[in-house]
Formats: sequence, C-alpha cells, structure tokens
Amino acid sequence: MSFIRERPRMSLVIIFFLFVTIFPFIQYIIIHKNVNTNKENQNQVIHQKNVEPVKKEVKEVKEEIIKHSIVTFDKECMSPQNKKRDLQRYPVLLHDMGNSIYHPDPARTRCPVPWEWSDDVQDADAVIFNTLQNGASSILNQKVQKCQKIVLLGVESPVYYPWMLDKTLPVDITMDFRLLSDVPIPYVPSSYLTLFKTQPEPIASKSFISAFISNCGALNNREIVQKEIMDLAKVDSFGACHNNAKLPDLKQGEGWVGQKLSVLSKYKFTLAFENSNAEDYVTEKLFQPLQVGCVPVYLGASNIHDFVPNPKAVIRVSDFETTAKLVDYLNYLDKN
Repeated sequence: MSFIRERPRMSLVIIFFLFVTIFPFIQYIIIHKNVNTNKENQNQVIHQKNVEPVKKEVKEVKEEIIKHSIVTFDKECMSPQNKKRDLQRYPVLLHDMGNSIYHPDPARTRCPVPWEWSDDVQDADAVIFNTLQNGASSILNQKVQKCQKIVLLGVESPVYYPWMLDKTLPVDITMDFRLLSDVPIPYVPSSYLTLFKTQPEPIASKSFISAFISNCGALNNREIVQKEIMDLAKVDSFGACHNNAKLPDLKQGEGWVGQKLSVLSKYKFTLAFENSNAEDYVTEKLFQPLQVGCVPVYLGASNIHDFVPNPKAVIRVSDFETTAKLVDYLNYLDKN
C-alpha cells in the first residue's frame, strides 16, 4: 500500500527530470536547424549569383547551336521548319556544290524566307548539287550532316543525264524543269509573263520559216528533220546546223536574246526543236517565238500542250506522218 502511495510522487519526479534534460536538447535542435536554414539560404543566394553568368553563357551557346540546323538541341532538329528557330536572325543557309547556280535575286529580297549562301558545307541547311557539274557519285560520297537536306538541281534533259531520275539516290528535294518536281523551275522566266500580256506588233510582210539550231548532234535527230524540211521549203537557218543565213548586227544595248527575238518577230514560223524529247522538258525555244508572234513548229516534249495557252498556238512535228505532209500544211497556212 505504501508503494502505491509513492507512485504519484515518482511520476512527478520523472516528468520534472525529462523537462529539465530533454527540453534544452529539443531547443538546441530547433535553433541549430534555423541556423542551418539561414546558412543554406545564404549559400543559395551566393550560388545563384555565381550561376547567373553561367546561365547567360549557356543561353548564348544555345543560340549559337540553334543557328545551325545540322546540330540538335534538346533532342530537336532546329531546321528551318522548326517554329523555335528565328529565321530573321538565323536565315536558311545554302551551299552550292557546283558553284554555277544562277538566281535572279542577288539581293535576296524576293524570297519570303530569309536565306544566305554558306561557304561551309557542314553549316548549310541544304547542299545543292547540279547535273551539269556534279554526278551521282558526288551525291553518294557526300557526308550528310544531321538535319541537312540534299537538293538536286537539274536544268538539262534526263536523256543526257539519266541518273538525275534515279530514285535510289539520297536526294531530299528535286529542283528541275519537271512539273512534278518538288521545286519546279520551268524555262519560262517571269519577264516573259509580262511580255505575253503585250500584243506583238503586226508586221506587214513576214518571211516564211526561220531556224536557230546549233547543237547538230542532238539525240532526237532534230538535225535530220531540219534538213528534210529545208529540202522542201525555204528556211533561213541562223544557227550552226545547215547555216545559210547571217544574223543582223547587234544594235546598241541589244543582247543575243534581244537580237534573236527581233529576228523571230519577222517570221511566220520557226523550227523550235529541243535537243531531246522528254516530258516537261520545254525550253525557251517554245516561249521566245510565242513572245513575238511567231508560230513554233515544235519537236520535243510529248506534253507540249500543257505549256501553251491554246493547242493551236504550236504546230507539233509528231502530228504528221511525214515531213512532206508537215511542209504541205505550213505552205497552206502561209497562203491562208
């Protein structure tokens, strides 16, 4: 019974002992934690001050990386199509492997997309090969950078450069005369379109047929057809093939094209013979006579009617069974 009476007294002693010993320890922990927290905050501030210049430098490096589409950042290709790329600041970079590209926009103001030539093939967004100065082996041997595009520019007929139509070549973009090319570049320049709107001046007395053919070894035998026509009709040939006429002297400020147009305007017909027969391969030989009111007698692309405003605007050699029947038709038109 005495033990039972002693228990409340012992409990008070234990509580007092715990209060005296444990409370200071807890207080020390709380104070020490606050001190550490303050130190951590101070360290974070110091660390932030040290990191800011580094962040700025990293940002600048990022911008330099973004400048070149061949490099990836954040597992993302910064190609010209990427909306994160500022094309005003980092324009599309092109590299010409052939150094022979003619473009009518040297000031780069007509293209809606900012672009620049690049001397460094590794930095370029697109590397341009052309059929005249590069071959299939050049494309196959080219080390393509990541995100880089290979462009094949072709202004000549695939009859002479059949490899340009090889679909096994690692070409991303085709840029040639074909209407189904990724970037069609027909032979008719924009200046012709303006001239087509102007009615050619009528000439009271026009000569019969003219010809401007100088490549006498064309693969479509155009020289043979020309000779056959010349054996049956009067043709003034100003080119090297079967030449029998002399061009007038150049007028001051008149170039070769202007001189040719001036001569064509004085004829009813001209032999507009391409150097090969390939679909869509339609050159200035068609457009120049139309520009000055001369009817082209055409030999070349089978789909020539896709390029003229009216089928009657051109006379196709292929529509006649023989050269004699073609000449008979030309004589009929000449008199009627």
